[in-house]
Amino acid sequence: MINENDDDQIHVGGSYTLTQKWKHNLLKWNQLSKTEQETVIGRTKGENSLKVKPLDCKSHLIRTDLKDETGKDIKVVRQSLPYGGINEHGLFFISYASNPMKHEKQLNSMIGSTPDGIQDQLMNYSTPITGNYWFIPSIRLLKKLL
Repeated sequence: MINENDDDQIHVGGSYTLTQKWKHNLLKWNQLSKTEQETVIGRTKGENSLKVKPLDCKSHLIRTDLKDETGKDIKVVRQSLPYGGINEHGLFFISYASNPMKHEKQLNSMIGSTPDGIQDQLMNYSTPITGNYWFIPSIRLLKKLL
């Protein structure tokens, strides 16, 4: 197991990548008011400013914007792309991290597999359909292997 503060030297400079496909329940989501949607996400829709109440630990932002044991931010680079058609709408998601434990902590927090047992409220409106972990080696490692 890789400790999040002790990257395996051969993997330094590479990226651990998480890809996911999420299906949205837009009928259920659209029944919420704008204020309720903002509370679920943790940001305002128009200005994209923080809108998290200190006690609102169920929002997506609170469940994924985490710190490690030392108080250091657990950061990942992420991008999402919506998809949709007549029958299905959702999101393709990809994120990169220097250590797979960063993804693990975020996913555990989202599903409530943490000491507080609180689940990300976004999961009431969006369901993960598939997901994969990947390792993308650094150029240094690729040169060493070749």
